[in-house]
Amino acid sequence: MVKFFAELQKIGEEKAEIKTKQQADELVLAMKQHPFVVKDVKKKDKNRYPDAPFITSTLQQESFNKLKYNATKTMILAQQLYEGVDNRSGCPGRFNYLYAYGFHQGGR
Repeated sequence: MVKFFAELQKIGEEKAEIKTKQQADELVLAMKQHPFVVKDVKKKDKNRYPDAPFITSTLQQESFNKLKYNATKTMILAQQLYEGVDNRSGCPGRFNYLYAYGFHQGGR
């Protein structure tokens, strides 16, 4: 069985407007007596873009906002991740490159 979210749009050919508890109860009873029919499935291509990589300042800002870590603690943890120091779960995490100050590499 597949579960999915559905929203009641129409009752017959009219827009679904439920204003009272009595109307809601009547609709629930009617829906239990009749099978649901999927009238239309819309498929859309969506472009999903990854978040930009952290630079030092945004890493520090996010760690303070979400974890209340100060800049020193953030950079110590980042250094440990870069070095591959075991964390509490026993799995070493890795950063590819610890210090990055821009998103584009300049040509030489």
